[in-house]
Amino acid sequence: MEGSAANVVDISPLLQIQTMDFKEPASAAVCRDLVREITQSGFVALSNHGIPIESTDKLISNSSSFFAQDDAFKQKYARKGIDGWSGPGIESLNPGTPGDYKDAYNYSRGHATQCWPEEVAPGMKEAFEDVFERCDALSKSILKAFAVGLGMEDAEFFAKAHYSQSSTNLRCVVYPPIGEGTQLKDGQMRCGQHSDFGSLTLLFQDGGLEVLSETGQWLSLPGIPGTVLLIVGDLMQRWTADRLKAIVHKVDIPREEEARKAARKSVIFFVQPDNEWVVRCFNGSDKYPPIKTIDYFQSKVDALY
Repeated sequence: MEGSAANVVDISPLLQIQTMDFKEPASAAVCRDLVREITQSGFVALSNHGIPIESTDKLISNSSSFFAQDDAFKQKYARKGIDGWSGPGIESLNPGTPGDYKDAYNYSRGHATQCWPEEVAPGMKEAFEDVFERCDALSKSILKAFAVGLGMEDAEFFAKAHYSQSSTNLRCVVYPPIGEGTQLKDGQMRCGQHSDFGSLTLLFQDGGLEVLSETGQWLSLPGIPGTVLLIVGDLMQRWTADRLKAIVHKVDIPREEEARKAARKSVIFFVQPDNEWVVRCFNGSDKYPPIKTIDYFQSKVDALY
């Protein structure tokens, strides 16, 4: 495994005012830079993205109080549909390997029945809602930037498919420490190799991520302080007829003892088009057949559990 680093794009010109023209020269240049960088690798680090580190730190802190409870307690908040808790071994992002060794809690907008562990993690609900709304706004700007950077006349081409009911969700993940007494199954990882399902993913990570290069090599991708990693998803690859490509990635079990004994924490925002939106190749080609978002998403989720 070799080391690597994501190229960084400063997207502050896209966030200065809500109603700005993305085709204005300075903004259009950022859009082209963003598409050029992400076309080369399937990922890029965004700086000056407008999401305060205090917001994600608060989410991780509040969630950690929940994850510290025993499984019997956490089971009361077990996943229902998209939302809720899933513990180590429950989810397998690579169905060919044992369940991932991680703790995760998911939140999606509009699920009024979701329960929150306020007795052990006061403020967890508000922290999730805050980060979700911030990431949602950022994702809309990125989707507009994709359209402009790809040379499309309609800057809203992708963004307009993300305003109704969808499976977009925010996840906080803790990869537990691995000590001498930890029993791992053969081939088990913290997060099995996969590509993300939707339009794009925003990842706030503290290291441990590996991405598969075009030459078949796994590259270690360390976190860059103050940035969020932007990753292309499967549906965006279909939508753009492979102009933008989803990247295969994983979180393996560290080889170094010190790294194994350390917990790894991430905040991840998975962006999905509206459930009823039919994704078609934007250039009119038949490279991929049209598919309804919810059908594609559900087929992927069904394979996880």
